[in-house]
Amino acid sequence: MIELGKHFYSAFHLLLYTGFYRLLPTRDFRDELVVGYALELFLSMIPMLFCIIFNNSEAISRHGSIQETKIAKEIAESSDATAKVPATTPATPAPADG
Repeated sequence: MIELGKHFYSAFHLLLYTGFYRLLPTRDFRDELVVGYALELFLSMIPMLFCIIFNNSEAISRHGSIQETKIAKEIAESSDATAKVPATTPATPAPADG
């Protein structure tokens, strides 16, 4: 039995690296699962969240003024176009040549 434990704990780093630690039974390996989830949280998920936040903030600062200018231009053009539209009159039938 001790040999099996040595083999398991010698292969545990591979379980953490590949994510197979999630398949361990929770009743028997609670501490190992906590270590695995903590490593995943601090070494993978939180850094990825920061990457997403920083990439989005750079994209907004780089393209934000262009988009705002384009939207303002479209609003101005649409308000000018509606102001220039003449009032519509009902269509009258053309007199028949007769």
